[in-house]
Amino acid sequence: MAKPLSRWRRTRRRNVVKHVGNFFEAVAACVIRARRSVAGHEDLVLRGMTAGIEVKSGNSNNPLRIVVDQFEQHAENAGGFPARFDYFLYCLFCYKQKMGRNHWPRKSLLASCRDEAEIYEVLAQQTDSLYIFDHRVFDAVRKLYGVRQGQLPCQSDREVIVLSRKFLRTFRKDNADIVLFSLGLDPAEWRINERTVSISFRIGLFKYTLRLPTVEVVPVEVAELLQDSIRPSVSRGTTRRLHLVPTTAVA
Repeated sequence: MAKPLSRWRRTRRRNVVKHVGNFFEAVAACVIRARRSVAGHEDLVLRGMTAGIEVKSGNSNNPLRIVVDQFEQHAENAGGFPARFDYFLYCLFCYKQKMGRNHWPRKSLLASCRDEAEIYEVLAQQTDSLYIFDHRVFDAVRKLYGVRQGQLPCQSDREVIVLSRKFLRTFRKDNADIVLFSLGLDPAEWRINERTVSISFRIGLFKYTLRLPTVEVVPVEVAELLQDSIRPSVSRGTTRRLHLVPTTAVA
C-alpha cells in the first residue's frame, strides 16, 4: 500500500529521471485539471479526450529537447477524427540546476538526493517557469531551425528539436505578433497568454507553494479551452492544491 510522503523512511536514491517526470506530471495535471493517460503514448488527457498532453522538463544548464520521432507520433494523434485528439499540447517545465556543496567531486542537488521526497523538495524550490505549447509551434520551429543529433545520452543517432531557455523567453505577450510571424503563424489565429499559477502541497512535514510564471502559445480556440481549465483569481493568480503521494512504498 502506498504511504504518504510524511511517513516515508529515508531510502537509497532511486531513479532520479523517473521521479522528476512523476513530479512534473503531477504538477501539470493539477495546473490544467487533466488526468493521467491510461492508454497511448501521451502523459495526460484533458477533458474527455479533447487534448493529449506531453510533459517535459529541462534544467538551466541544458536546453529542452523534443525527440522528433515521438513528436511525429503525437502530431498524428491530433487534428480531430479519425485522430484520437482535437489538439495536442506540450507542457515544458524549467528548473534551476544548482550544485551541492558537501560532495567532491561536486554534484547537482538532484544527483545528491537520497530518496523521492528529497527530489520533490529540490524541484519544489527550484522550478521557475512553465510553457504550454500547441504541438504545431514545434513543427514551425523544426522547419525554421532544423533538428540536431547527438543531444541525448546513449542515443546520439536520434533527432531532436532543441529549445534553449533564451529562445523560450522570446515568447511574451507584448512580443506576440513578431514571434508568431517569424514562425510563420498567423497572429490573428494564435495567442500568447501570460499568467501566474500557484500550487500548494506538502512533502513530509513541510508545506510548499510553487508560484509558476506560465506562458501559453496556442491557437485562439485552445486559449479559450485553457482559460476554462486554468481559472485565475482576481489578485493572487491561480491556486491549486496538490497531494504528492508515491505510487509504491519502499520497505
